[in-house]
Amino acid sequence: MGVVLSEYAEMDPEVERVLDPALASTDGWMVYAFTPKGRNHGYQLYQFARAEVANENPRWYVDVRTVEQTTKDGPGEPGESVTPLKYIEEQRRRGYTEEFIQQEYWCSFDASLVGSYYGDQLRAAERDGRICRVVWEPSVPCITGWDLGLDDSTAIWIGQAVGRELRMLRYLEAEGEFIPYYARELKSLEYVYAEHLLPHDAAAGNIRHPLTIVQQLQSLGIRPCKVVPRDTNVEHGIQAVRALFPKMVFDEVGTRLGRERLAAYHKKQDKSTHLFTGKPEKDGSDHGADALRTLAVGLRGPAPNGLWDSRKKRPVVASMQWSPWDYERDTARRQARNWDPYGYERKE
Repeated sequence: MGVVLSEYAEMDPEVERVLDPALASTDGWMVYAFTPKGRNHGYQLYQFARAEVANENPRWYVDVRTVEQTTKDGPGEPGESVTPLKYIEEQRRRGYTEEFIQQEYWCSFDASLVGSYYGDQLRAAERDGRICRVVWEPSVPCITGWDLGLDDSTAIWIGQAVGRELRMLRYLEAEGEFIPYYARELKSLEYVYAEHLLPHDAAAGNIRHPLTIVQQLQSLGIRPCKVVPRDTNVEHGIQAVRALFPKMVFDEVGTRLGRERLAAYHKKQDKSTHLFTGKPEKDGSDHGADALRTLAVGLRGPAPNGLWDSRKKRPVVASMQWSPWDYERDTARRQARNWDPYGYERKE
């Protein structure tokens, strides 16, 4: 007995788990045929299959055929491409997005999803060499941005403002864990933290615990915490992330999962009209995107109380003097004052 899962990348992966026992009992087989849809469960299956084939596991086979490799090569056929390249160029002129073309015809897992919010920004970061090995600067404290999940995933971005860069060092994500778990994870890292930026629901009470999320974190030594006010217009936060993107440098290893979440974050599509609704799809990628949105919006706000040294007239925490929004506007003023990229003004 066998099953063909057509367009597996569009399916709920639970389908496979339901069918597995029946196939195992009959020594059955399964074919996964699909076009890439970003680095979702289809991509993970592809990577697993490649590893199994490399280890010479006879139960697995994997093949990828682009438009250039899929030809009319049957008996009596001319051997030309099944889909002529001139047809693809016509689609481009008609307004088909490059993301769609790269996915559909070149089987690209790296192409952003159609309707992606941050596809262009991620491609620019990769093109500019801003996805690389990022060096942690021990003298500069870190900032975190959170998205909280009660019954789903909690996501945390860890960044560090050094000069004109916002160095994204780590991305943490877990599901079904409680606040002490995340406090323990943050403390296990070598970083010193200047501020933890939390979404509005961190200050709200809940029936599961007598303390709010902020109070729980502070009692566990995660401080200072700042709650970012809620903006019902998600688009404002998305624009804040896009504006911050040119200054972000991502650690290739530490942020791999987070970048996959950003690449998969896309607009919701109406199933009847196939038009984008303008609202994000809640498919699991939104947790990482929302955490980065909290970070971007929170960085716009003032430094928290207690970080200003009134005697020396300067911030106690270097990164809090840095603002990603001021460089283009205030370059001349900063140069005139002999600006120090670590956040202090040099005295001659």
